[in-house]
Amino acid sequence: MVAGYLEKSILLIGDSHAEHLATPLIKIANKSEFNFYLYRSKFIDKETISKFLIQNPNTVIVYSQYSNLDTDFNSLMSDLNFLSHISTKVIIFGQTPAYTDERLFMNGGSIATAWYKPKKVLPINHLNISSWNAGLKLKEYALNGKMSFIDPTESLCDKFSCWRFKDGKWLYFDDDHLSIYGANLFESDFLKYIK
Repeated sequence: MVAGYLEKSILLIGDSHAEHLATPLIKIANKSEFNFYLYRSKFIDKETISKFLIQNPNTVIVYSQYSNLDTDFNSLMSDLNFLSHISTKVIIFGQTPAYTDERLFMNGGSIATAWYKPKKVLPINHLNISSWNAGLKLKEYALNGKMSFIDPTESLCDKFSCWRFKDGKWLYFDDDHLSIYGANLFESDFLKYIK
């Protein structure tokens, strides 16, 4: 990562779940004249991020990481603590509901296999509960730490069910990654914090 030519930057940090949020964030960066950077890693190299922020002091950090109850929460909280102390502009994008079928369905199957047709709506109690509970834990930590938090369940679920398909379009790429359409639904949520 190197310093950009614009005064403001967006730094997206996280694993493949963060990467799926790049499309709306790049749109925001282009419209609002921000540099855009992606730091794709499950763990934060504090030295690398510190150097980046020295070169780009006016940076909004967006963090997204898949977690479940097997996740090392001490390490995750340490990373979030570091980010919140090094930058006043940290947005945590919460856990997307994870489905239990663990299958790709946005790309076609081979000739030898049948096309997979996932359910479009599932009751919350049929989701990956370990992932759901980890998401609640992450939300509690972020809000108690006074970090900005976007809760995807508010747009993807109601009190009883969560949707993978809405308004004639898939919101997910597979069991737990947002599709481009699904990620773009959160552009206005990001805009509340990125100015």
